[in-house]
Amino acid sequence: MSKILFVCLKDRTVNQDTIQKVKHICESLNPDNIQARPTKISYNKRTITGISNPVHSIEVKDNSFLFGQAFGERGKWYEVNGLVPDGNFSIFRSNQQKLEIVTDILGTRSVWYYKDKDVFLASTSQRAIIQYLGDFTFNKKVIPWVLSTGMLGPGLSWDSRISLLNGSSSLTVDMKSWDLNISSSQVEFIENKQSDKEHVKELKEVIDSTFSKIDIDYSEWNLTLSGGYDSRGNICLLPKKDQNGEHLKTVTWGLEASRKQNGTDAQVAEKIANIYDLPHRYFHTDPPSEPLEIILDRFCLNGEGRIDHIGGYTDGFNLWKKLFEKNITGVIRGDEVFGSYNFISDLHLKKFVGLSLCSDYSNLKDDPFIKSLSQEFPQELKQQKSESLENWRDRLYQSHLVPTFLSALSDLKQPYVEQINPLLARGIVRKIREMPAHLRTDKKAFKTIVDSVNPNVKFASRSSTMATKHFLKQEEIVEIIRGELSSHSSTSIFPRNFINDVLSKIRVQHNSKDWYGSGITRIKALIPKKFKRGVKGKEKFHVMDYNLLAFRMFIISRMNRILEEGK
Repeated sequence: MSKILFVCLKDRTVNQDTIQKVKHICESLNPDNIQARPTKISYNKRTITGISNPVHSIEVKDNSFLFGQAFGERGKWYEVNGLVPDGNFSIFRSNQQKLEIVTDILGTRSVWYYKDKDVFLASTSQRAIIQYLGDFTFNKKVIPWVLSTGMLGPGLSWDSRISLLNGSSSLTVDMKSWDLNISSSQVEFIENKQSDKEHVKELKEVIDSTFSKIDIDYSEWNLTLSGGYDSRGNICLLPKKDQNGEHLKTVTWGLEASRKQNGTDAQVAEKIANIYDLPHRYFHTDPPSEPLEIILDRFCLNGEGRIDHIGGYTDGFNLWKKLFEKNITGVIRGDEVFGSYNFISDLHLKKFVGLSLCSDYSNLKDDPFIKSLSQEFPQELKQQKSESLENWRDRLYQSHLVPTFLSALSDLKQPYVEQINPLLARGIVRKIREMPAHLRTDKKAFKTIVDSVNPNVKFASRSSTMATKHFLKQEEIVEIIRGELSSHSSTSIFPRNFINDVLSKIRVQHNSKDWYGSGITRIKALIPKKFKRGVKGKEKFHVMDYNLLAFRMFIISRMNRILEEGK
């Protein structure tokens, strides 16, 4: 629900001008469609912290802050170099000699930082740091990554001066010497030799232990419930009542019509909630009456342009506004790292984890502008000589997809509600890393656990939200994109001939009766996955949808303008 800006001055003391500056920045991070809570300011001689739209679940001790949720024993989490609890969080802590920023095991909550000879800045918002600096240095390295993946790319920020702190990391700054040091733990899979039965048993035990340590008030938290295995696991394994006897409450969202469509998340989730006799609410995400350009701007501002997945936010964030106004502190989500299916080719593995290159697309790779961009697969993410394909697949998922993709999705909701992902707890992640690959492939071990307690309801076969590709083909959206790509912000980044070529190939879809899939889409859903994977395995290149490409260009241009204007 909140964003945090942490400032440490080297040779100056905090004064009223600094306090007002931080307060103003934090207030600017609040969404335009809610009445946010007053910004919280804490400071001492050389450090100042601002928290926008503060929620009571943030733990505070002197000038230290646990931002998110810890599971179980916290100990002296507020002491520099002290205990790092389990949970989904970032920790900002300091004393008279040193400051420290700590991330959880997977970096589920992104922390950005900047340091020069006068100031150190750390924040869960890139915009906050850029506003504090008072200027913007556009990072051209993000261009090809946004075009090919819809995300900023591995470890990249919109501003070339800002860095992302990896998961399982501790960043310290010595206030006297002004030296910055970072220590991080790498993602490693080291199999523990024991039977499959023992592995599954231990995984179930660590999940149960983690869930038992989650101390939240169910009257203030909702479980997000879809039709898949992950949220099914949460609802099957979580206690149905909290320590005060309050029932777990569930929430699902999507297009209004999807509740009547067989096999959708909406329909399946409602059945599951009814089986457990739990309160359930369904929120419609159909586009509202407000101008679509406002929705696009809100999407860019709330998520800071880190991801292009707008399909679930076509209601203009009204769902999240309603939860905020109902005093819902946060939502329990089912993000996990239990494994995935085997990929037939590196091409499709890279796309799955958000590491496709522009050269992987047949209609992009030969364009002169695209070829002029610098984009390389990071050396540290390449498959190691002794690394199996399965371990590489799951290492990319944990070291890149979670802190880049999932954290970006969290950023979109963060201005409204808190979030926890119990299945990403440290103990669970560590157990997964010692399991054999075949128990991770297709989430075999986790599915075995869920299937043992799963009610007899089929899993969803269709999403309830509007498909992004359909949303981007609406005539009004196409015209907004055309307008942005004709702006000075756009032409200062992209060559005019590249813009014109893309705009000449985007299409308008006039029939909006079935936004979640045409008849062809439904037929494709009936084709066996093994057959589809076999066909895809023979592909040498992907093909980029031009409406999606244009929208990604829109995000780059609009974020460039937003950050240059200091919004």
